[in-house]
Amino acid sequence: MGQKNTKKRGSGTGLNLMDFVVCLLILICLVGAVIRIGRVNWLANDSDLDDYEVYFSVNNISYISEDAFVKGDTVTLCENGMVLGTLKSIDSVLPTTMYVKDLDGNVLSVNYPESTRIDLTGTILSKGQMEEDGYFLGGRVYIAPGKTYAVQSEHMDFTLTVLDIEED
Repeated sequence: MGQKNTKKRGSGTGLNLMDFVVCLLILICLVGAVIRIGRVNWLANDSDLDDYEVYFSVNNISYISEDAFVKGDTVTLCENGMVLGTLKSIDSVLPTTMYVKDLDGNVLSVNYPESTRIDLTGTILSKGQMEEDGYFLGGRVYIAPGKTYAVQSEHMDFTLTVLDIEED
């Protein structure tokens, strides 16, 4: 009875084609991860963002709401949670004006008493980029004059209308 030689060819410690392919795939995955992380950090980088002043109005609110507009408060968009900026100033507070028609069909302006309803304008300091298409908050979210946004500050939720955006 003879013993069979069970030694296999190619079973040494050298690398074969399958080992090379696996190592190459791992290397490609690592390079892809590094590029993706670098790209996310690049997109989140605030170095390309400039300071802008967003002028806004809030109409037909209770007169006691004026106290909830505190300079330095952070204002965020309710829709996506992005920070619009910090409240810089309240520029004007006027009684709310309503427009009604009289019996002859003429449009008349009627002002609420000061101690009931007010219209307020103010300024928010914001970081973003002004491009050909308009202003991009944080370089990503489009904000436009004439548009209305639901926002919240540290003291109150309200709806504002953007009046203008200028570089600070």
